Amino acid sequence: MNQRRYMQWMGRSAGLCLLLAFCISPPVLGLQSRISSKDGKQGRSVRDAFAEVAAPAALRTVEVLVDGRRAAMGLCLDERGRVVTKASQLSDDDQVPKTVECRFDGPKRFEAKVLGVNLDHDLALLLLDPSQPEWVQQIANWSKLNQGSAPGEAFDEAQKAVALEDPSELGLREGQWLVTASPGSTPLSVGTLSRLPQQVGRREGFLGITMTDASGGVGIADVIEGTGADNAGVQVGDVVVAINKDAMLSRRSLVEKVSDMRPGSRLELEIRRDGKRLILEAILGMRPWEDGIYADEEDRNSGRLSRVRSGFPRVIQHDGILDPRDCGGPLVNLEGRIVALNIARAGRTRSYAIPIGLVHQVAQEIERRAVR
Repeated sequence: MNQRRYMQWMGRSAGLCLLLAFCISPPVLGLQSRISSKDGKQGRSVRDAFAEVAAPAALRTVEVLVDGRRAAMGLCLDERGRVVTKASQLSDDDQVPKTVECRFDGPKRFEAKVLGVNLDHDLALLLLDPSQPEWVQQIANWSKLNQGSAPGEAFDEAQKAVALEDPSELGLREGQWLVTASPGSTPLSVGTLSRLPQQVGRREGFLGITMTDASGGVGIADVIEGTGADNAGVQVGDVVVAINKDAMLSRRSLVEKVSDMRPGSRLELEIRRDGKRLILEAILGMRPWEDGIYADEEDRNSGRLSRVRSGFPRVIQHDGILDPRDCGGPLVNLEGRIVALNIARAGRTRSYAIPIGLVHQVAQEIERRAVR
């Protein structure tokens, strides 16, 4: 055998050994037997195969309902009934919603109070109504299930104090399986870790207009098709008098106002048109040259993306497919340990999640502000 053929043989043998090692490892071997060859990565049989892994976290996972409709998922942190979820899913305009309820696995709904939000992380902290004791039993079931079982304990003191700068403390490594739990028996999504904790830069809001000077406001010289301004009904020749009731006396004031807001934010435009005052509502987008990074053509054709999907100080990235309403719930590893909280669907194969240690820190900060 010449040297070239020998090297080829060695390379193929090494690859075969790695493949065999993966396939016969206990966690994967047990899962393979339950997966249908007809299902894709997000197929029902694939997700069902990970049900046992997600079961401990499922007992603490809730659907968050706003005005009776599911808006997001949430995670019950402790026996006090504190629940964390994705803040922007509760309201389109960053205002506290009137009616919020949480539902574990079952029809019963529990009223919840919004203690506060953290816009940097897009996290909201809820508190379940203590006068509805049924949810306490749900938490007791979780505690009983995990008593004395370290691998399945989703929340313990060690995780609360996890070193955020050291991903190994969470057992995070690129390529590992991650499962999005649901309140029921079937996980919402299965994926793999793409990137370790990172910062996702904040993007400034984009209205989609060209401005000109005008008396008593900012004139509209052009409206870009398909932007927030266009969808709101802004027309060439309009004069923007105020945004969110703040007077717009110059082009500079309008640019600063819009740039200070995230893509996805709603704003109220007071317009002067043909001597009449109009109130229009616009939703800010991303600048076209930035939008290609976060929502390219392939992303746009792959389903709905989260309204707030950038600007996070620290997140991991995985390729689990989520609906925006699936965000806010826990992400677990193959040991059943909660490692992060899903916070955004940002692209076709790009979802973000906040490391669980950071979630605890933000929740504590929100609670401290609420009791002042």
